[in-house]
Amino acid sequence: MLKFLYFSETANDAVCIPETHLKQIAVDSDSNALTFRFEDIRDGIAEQVTVVVATTQDKGRDIKDAVANAIRSSKAPFIVVADDIRGEYIHPDITNVITSANIGS
Repeated sequence: MLKFLYFSETANDAVCIPETHLKQIAVDSDSNALTFRFEDIRDGIAEQVTVVVATTQDKGRDIKDAVANAIRSSKAPFIVVADDIRGEYIHPDITNVITSANIGS
């Protein structure tokens, strides 16, 4: 089953991308943010989309594991990684979405 990862910063700034396009989850140098990098987005949208979420210091690995486990074992096709509007996060150490969709080519 194809699964989708959802990120929302505001009502006007949200993105939902198939997990098959996820290429990397990287912890930043300060260990307080994660960057999700999606590539090969089709239909003329972009070649790369990045989403950045703020995290509790040094909890990036735990959050990466939570995302991987949800992709692997969730029965639902729609996985909320970070939704600032509803205050819903895949892991309690995600504090907010910094950038919900940085689209580049």
